[in-house]
Amino acid sequence: LYVTWGSALLVTTKGARGRGFVREIINALPDTRITIYDDVRPEPQLVDLEKATESLGKDRYDGILALGGGSSIDTAKVLSYNLSANDGSLRDHFERGGPLASSGLLPVIAIPTTAGTGAEVTPFATVWDGQGGKKYSLALPNLHPQVALLDPELTMGAPRDISLTTGLDALSQGLESMWSRSATPLTRDVAAQSVKLSLWCL
Repeated sequence: LYVTWGSALLVTTKGARGRGFVREIINALPDTRITIYDDVRPEPQLVDLEKATESLGKDRYDGILALGGGSSIDTAKVLSYNLSANDGSLRDHFERGGPLASSGLLPVIAIPTTAGTGAEVTPFATVWDGQGGKKYSLALPNLHPQVALLDPELTMGAPRDISLTTGLDALSQGLESMWSRSATPLTRDVAAQSVKLSLWCL
C-alpha cells in the first residue's frame, strides 16, 4: 500500500481491527497521520453517518481508506461526500430530492475484506433510515473509489456466516443481472460467469 497523503481517515469495523488489519495499514503508512473510525455497522444508518460527520469534520483529510465489506465502503463513500467542500444535507436530498454537487469529493481507496457486494467498483452507496423505515441510495458519478485493492487473504479470517451471506449476495446480483430488463448479451454473459463462480465457491 502506497499513498502520498499526509492525513487519512481509515473507515473500518471493530472486527477488522481485531483481526490486525488496521495495524498492518498503519505500519505500511508511517508517514501518514491516520484517524480511525471503526464504528461501522451492517446497513449504515443515516443518523450514525450524520454523527460521524459531525465528530470527524473537525479535522481535514487528504483521502479515505475503506477497509471492510460493503458497509465500510459505503460509509467511506458517504463520508467522502460529507467531509468534502460540498454544501447541503444528505437527509434533505433523500427526503426532498434535488441535485447534489459531485466535485471535490475526498478520494477513496477501497480494501474489501469480503467478496460479495462489489461496492469497491461502483458509484453508489446504500444508506438506511431505520427511524423512518426507508432505504436510500447515494449515486454520484465521482463516487467510485479511485483504487480498489483486492487481496483474497483478507477474506480468509471473516466469520463463516459473513462469508456465506456475501457469497449469496454475489450470487443474487448475478441472477438479478441476468433477469434485468436492461440486460444485454454482453452483461448476461458476464452475469452467467458470475453465477457459475458463485455456485462453485459456495
